[in-house]
Amino acid sequence: MKKHFGWVSEYQKKKFYERQKLKKEKEFFQSFESKNDVELPKTIAVMLDLDGTCDFLNDSKAKIFIAQLDKLQKKFEAKKATISISTHHHNSDKMHEPLKILSRNLTHGIEIGINFFYGGIYDYEKQEEIEQGYNFNHDKVKTFDTYYISDDKINNQWFAIIDDSISENIYRQYQNIHPMLVCRPSQKEKDSLSKNNFMNMSTTTKGFDGVIEVFDFYIEAIKHLTPNQIKRAQRNMITHLSSWDLSQKVKNHEYD
Repeated sequence: MKKHFGWVSEYQKKKFYERQKLKKEKEFFQSFESKNDVELPKTIAVMLDLDGTCDFLNDSKAKIFIAQLDKLQKKFEAKKATISISTHHHNSDKMHEPLKILSRNLTHGIEIGINFFYGGIYDYEKQEEIEQGYNFNHDKVKTFDTYYISDDKINNQWFAIIDDSISENIYRQYQNIHPMLVCRPSQKEKDSLSKNNFMNMSTTTKGFDGVIEVFDFYIEAIKHLTPNQIKRAQRNMITHLSSWDLSQKVKNHEYD
């Protein structure tokens, strides 16, 4: 009898440990799944060039710009908006003053992000330059994309590239997939305005005045649209086609 009860006791003990193991495994996987199911907070992000873009920036213009970002933040239901300066200068020296002006006019939910120069990044909060190696930020859009758009830890809903010298066709790589705006202030020729569309807006107005002008126009254009409607508007917008673009579309039977 004692032997029998000893065997039952060992059997029960074994089953108990098995149940505990299964319970822990179940809890682990439930915890893992719940972490994956947590939705990342929505964000919007803006990249600002320096020369030709931040010219004439002062406190009153910074306040207007921050108010515009606040409207865009609400439009895309974003918890956070970031402003980053990006330049091909080889250090952060020239971005200190515009960052100082912008930072003292920030409102809730809008902050200064990581800033980029040729060869490194500049952390405004820490007042620190961090070298990233030769050729870093050669492609400003690619760098910005890596840090603020394509990062799987970021749930970006909309972004803007603000740069007087950026390619007017850069929007095409995002047209069908992501809400965004290319803003090109300080254009010298009025002919450059003929290629303006829903995602790409140029102006001959100089510096930060041109930035504010374009943002006013864009905010008005999307005023009655939902984020999904904005994405559809991008896909369906009429764009300027070069002869090469046209031949490619015919070749690929993209008659729409």
